[in-house]
Amino acid sequence: LPSSTHFIGIDNSQAMIDKATLKAKAYGANITFLCEDVFSYQFLPSHIIIANYILQFIRPIQRQALLQKIYDSLADDGVLMISEKMSSPHRILDKQMIERYMRYKMEQGYTQSEISKKREALENVLIPFSLAENITMLKNVGFSGVEVLFKWVNFGTLIAKK
Repeated sequence: LPSSTHFIGIDNSQAMIDKATLKAKAYGANITFLCEDVFSYQFLPSHIIIANYILQFIRPIQRQALLQKIYDSLADDGVLMISEKMSSPHRILDKQMIERYMRYKMEQGYTQSEISKKREALENVLIPFSLAENITMLKNVGFSGVEVLFKWVNFGTLIAKK
């Protein structure tokens, strides 16, 4: 990327900002981190915005408004990349995807107790949309094209072109 590229990281948790700042410094990354609420933050005109795992924590009724705000701040040829946990509208497939992810966590060394505690902590806080719902929402705010860049079990990354 050109040396003029400017990265800004936004989170509403100071603890997350502090951790991200330390990581960026360790990697020599030139990133400005701001402890802000994305709804009150005035996005700068941008060519790309990356929103990793944030929509799922925003009340469903507010998600489209945030996406509209992001869309409006993008240049005419801008792109939005989002990564989200996603649900399946098929009840059995959704259950199987969640089970596969739980097995993956166990394979990574997490205990059943740790997995259960995290799941309980996120209950009614993390509300995933399906892939189709995310794509529809992106198109509703005006994105001309949306493609899946990555999908594994119940996680996905989408790119949306203005």
